[in-house]
Amino acid sequence: MRRAGLLSAHLEIMLASGDVQEGRRARDELHELADAFDADALRAVVAPADGAIALAEGDPYAALASLRRAFDF
Repeated sequence: MRRAGLLSAHLEIMLASGDVQEGRRARDELHELADAFDADALRAVVAPADGAIALAEGDPYAALASLRRAFDF
């Protein structure tokens, strides 16, 4: 679970520095952790990460859907 917090921070830093590909890798690993542990707490971290990646890629509609999912947790 500690790794999830580190990955979330890593994702934010990578996106802030413009490295979307590395941010996507961090997000993908967060998805793997959420699936492995079958934990809603981790899914709540993954949903805004999906939104952040979608925004960084210029897709605000996909970002909105992800952020709405995050709100449901």
